Amino acid sequence: MDNDSSRNDGHDATTSGREPADVYRTYPLGQLATAFTTAVTHHDPRVRARAEDRVARWRKVLTGMADGTLTVGSRTQ
Repeated sequence: MDNDSSRNDGHDATTSGREPADVYRTYPLGQLATAFTTAVTHHDPRVRARAEDRVARWRKVLTGMADGTLTVGSRTQ
């Protein structure tokens, strides 16, 4: 795939330069952000409550990644 050189936002059209570690960090952050947004904005209290649970779980994932107790991408046996 060719780069889209007409883009002016500092990004090319491919993701080949993205390191896997970046994906491991950005995915949980994106999921946390989505859950948080739902938890504070959704009109249905049951949906908000489920989103709050997801926020708590994603926070645990990020905490584990930060303190080294969770190794993302590793296989467990």
